[in-house]
Amino acid sequence: MRHFDIAARDRDRVTVLGTVTPVSFLNVSASIAAGKDDYLQSLFGLRDNTHRVYTVGGDFIPSDRVSFNAGYSFERYQALSRSRQANPPAANATITYDQYQVLNTQTNPGVQVADASRNWATDGLDRAHGAMVGLEIMKIGGKVDLQMNYDYSNARADYTYIAGAVPDRTLPEEVPVDPTLPPPTALPPTRSELHRGTLDVMYALTPRVSIGMSYWYERYRVEDFTLDFQAQPDMSEARVMLLGYLYEPYTANTFWGRIIFRW
Repeated sequence: MRHFDIAARDRDRVTVLGTVTPVSFLNVSASIAAGKDDYLQSLFGLRDNTHRVYTVGGDFIPSDRVSFNAGYSFERYQALSRSRQANPPAANATITYDQYQVLNTQTNPGVQVADASRNWATDGLDRAHGAMVGLEIMKIGGKVDLQMNYDYSNARADYTYIAGAVPDRTLPEEVPVDPTLPPPTALPPTRSELHRGTLDVMYALTPRVSIGMSYWYERYRVEDFTLDFQAQPDMSEARVMLLGYLYEPYTANTFWGRIIFRW
């Protein structure tokens, strides 16, 4: 669920699902979802969000002991956020920026806050590809259960910065104003890639006692201008690593074992 803002909105969304079972041991499913959120009462913040989600997958179950599944998904989100720049550059080099801010507030209260020519927007486009495969083989030799899963995701986000009004996405009651802000500087896209694989083996010592071993592999890579040294110096010094929280690239190998008793 993607909740951008807590604000009044209009949402239109449609989802189409379908499943085909050509033979008893095979089924193929697919879905398409499309929607749009409009924040018609919000002058700033998130103004709209459109999304498209496509998925396809299948299950192959040749016997009671063997099953295989695979799937692919593509997600596309586009969102427009609006803001207003109200921090003027220091015009007098003989005073500090903070002093200028105080002076500007005292002499021109609210001038730039109410100046629509200082509006700017961020048009964000997120695209994510995901793929997964899984295999399960039960009772190998009457004693071993084997499960393997692999997931892959690849995401990219592009941000287009716009000074002034956005012609095709401006509220009807707004009057477009020519911008007085300089053209924004484009920033590089952000990218992330995650590989995750698991292997689980269970061996039955007796009908009531089993032992198991699991292996979990993760490899995460990220390119994000908001996480480089200039933006996050503490993060860049590798003092923080939160697995799965997308701050820093990492590779993790995890093993664990267990004993199961049945009554």
